[in-house]
Amino acid sequence: MAADVKNEIDPHLSDLKAYLHIVSSEDDTNLKSLLNTAHATLKRWCGLFDLENEEGKQLVFDYVRYMHAGASEYFYKNFQTQIISFGFSLMEVPADDAIPKNK
Repeated sequence: MAADVKNEIDPHLSDLKAYLHIVSSEDDTNLKSLLNTAHATLKRWCGLFDLENEEGKQLVFDYVRYMHAGASEYFYKNFQTQIISFGFSLMEVPADDAIPKNK
């Protein structure tokens, strides 16, 4: 399982560093950890998604930006609308015939 997380996070590290305007590699281990934490937290809040989902990826990157700046406590408040909207977009809506009808 740890290898799966590593394989999912590593390809996105360079995108994250570009987003944060970080050019050195001295903080890579910390950024990978923050990326993993942000992704896990948003999956818990919104539902399962991978980082190929652009909306989810942007929220993860923004959460990492807040954590990296030491302001993670403000992330949920500032992004609440986007988090809730994203969570709804991940919901699977059952087909009409799957919903029991009352007579």
